[in-house]
Amino acid sequence: MNNKIKNKNNLYRLIIILTNLIILANFVIAAGVSSSYWDQPNNKNPLSLSPGDTKEIEFGLQNGAGAQEDIVFKVKINKGSDIATLIDESDIYTVPAGAADIPVHVRISIPETDPPGKVYNMEFEFTSSPITQTGQFQFGSAFIQRFNVNVREKAPETPALAPETEKKISPVIIYIIIAIIIILIIIFLKRKLSSSKTSGIKSKS
Repeated sequence: MNNKIKNKNNLYRLIIILTNLIILANFVIAAGVSSSYWDQPNNKNPLSLSPGDTKEIEFGLQNGAGAQEDIVFKVKINKGSDIATLIDESDIYTVPAGAADIPVHVRISIPETDPPGKVYNMEFEFTSSPITQTGQFQFGSAFIQRFNVNVREKAPETPALAPETEKKISPVIIYIIIAIIIILIIIFLKRKLSSSKTSGIKSKS
């Protein structure tokens, strides 16, 4: 009798464990994190910035693949906090069931004094958790996103175009023009005077 009860209890425990494993597996499959930059053994996509540059990047939090419950993510910078900052109001993000690419905004700033060729190894940890009925979180499954930030040389600055200098007329040209005008006036007056004299002589005769 005792053995039957014991076997029955063991069966119940096994069913509970399997049920929890199935729920956990569905939860892990549904949750995910996307990134525009990554560092994998045979597939790397680093971020390249120059000294003094600042860039805002995004991670996308996902809760798809048939998810039926909302989940939360807690975001932490494990490596690279000297140049990276979370700029959202909180480091905890609620991701509704079926949602994809809930943004996590990160600002990355490279110091002016960094030499070209310097490499920062970045690591971000996204710990997920289902939301319990009491509103408490039990963070468990973690997603790690790694990528490098490469410091490149500054692009040469394009020189500003100098304003066009005003074209100045040479004083010599001005004098020549004035002289021509004076000559034309003198010629005009002489002709007028000559015509007046001619008219006077004809009237006397």
